[in-house]
Amino acid sequence: FVEFVTRVRIGRACIQLAETNDRISAICFDIGFNNITNFNRHFVKLKGKTPGEYRRIIQTNLGKGQSIVKPAIAMP
Repeated sequence: FVEFVTRVRIGRACIQLAETNDRISAICFDIGFNNITNFNRHFVKLKGKTPGEYRRIIQTNLGKGQSIVKPAIAMP
């Protein structure tokens, strides 16, 4: 169950990283992590890159006209 919740939280973080300019620390706390170190560790484990790297890649791709794919899980 904990792994599922973590995956959902990281999925929400990906959306916020792509669609907002919010600070990464603000996103971390908004999605339910208690500290940035824990958030970064889980993000890298699931995505293979830091949240900052992820944001740069996504925003670069969006600038080239590519769209992001929304997760299959409905997010509140």
